[in-house]
Amino acid sequence: MKVLLLRLFKDISIQKTVFKNTVLEIENIAKEIKRKIIYENYQPQDFGIVVPDTQTANAFAEFFDELNVPYRLKNDIPLSESVIVSKLLLPLKAKYSGYEVEDLLALIEAGYGGERSLAIDEIESLLKALNLYYDYPKATLKSRKDKWLNTISKHLDEIKAELNASDEKERLEQQEKQFNELLELMETLFKLLEKIDKNDFELTYYRELLNDWINNGIINIKNIEKVESELNALYKFHELLLTLERNLSRLIEGEIKLSKFYNILSSLIETEKFRISERYSNTIEIFTLNGNIYISKSDIIWRRNLILSL
Repeated sequence: MKVLLLRLFKDISIQKTVFKNTVLEIENIAKEIKRKIIYENYQPQDFGIVVPDTQTANAFAEFFDELNVPYRLKNDIPLSESVIVSKLLLPLKAKYSGYEVEDLLALIEAGYGGERSLAIDEIESLLKALNLYYDYPKATLKSRKDKWLNTISKHLDEIKAELNASDEKERLEQQEKQFNELLELMETLFKLLEKIDKNDFELTYYRELLNDWINNGIINIKNIEKVESELNALYKFHELLLTLERNLSRLIEGEIKLSKFYNILSSLIETEKFRISERYSNTIEIFTLNGNIYISKSDIIWRRNLILSL
């Protein structure tokens, strides 16, 4: 790759700069571009940045946001890499996987249990104290719900009984508060999951359910409305669901198995892509390399309109 680049830029002065780590590399490049724009009469559109992966591209984007420099992430990325799309798939994944503990915790972290003051690691600790964290890997929703809610309720009764006979009221009251919140979170979550606890459903059911949850604030999208890439992903995911429904309706009459629907949708979001940014005019363009390119160290090649961060 270096040989090809040297041939391409044989008549152009090339400067190689080595940094101690990727963070310093990205920070210095971003600041140097900002300096050139301010003091050397360059325009954002005079620069292009080529990076090895999406993670590096996003890191550049964060620095440019801080520096108020307009940019565009050029390459489209799979829907599977979107935070909001992963969040919307969690209920289906939980049902498909047998309501595994990890999935239930992911649902709570994503807000499906409602607002909470407990951190996820605190919830894990509470579940471990009740011997629920290492519960059976897979279970029906009913058995998981009955066991967990009964166990938490029983423990709360024990705490209340101990409160009446103990001098350690502050510690016990704190425990009572935590387990009460845990109980409320689980009650909300299990009630929500009952909507998806089906073996078969109509083709439009999942999309309509998500719309209902979003409209009623169960799924909070306020945070992602300010993030252009995630908003683009949400729109693209909605389009994908509509297209999938139309295509499946030609092949299937009536209901579809949830497992089949989940498998198809999971495959599609790996290949269906969305635009990280829609901005084009006078912006720095950030490109992501595709393909299996092995890169062992950082090389930065400067030109009027190209920076390689490899």
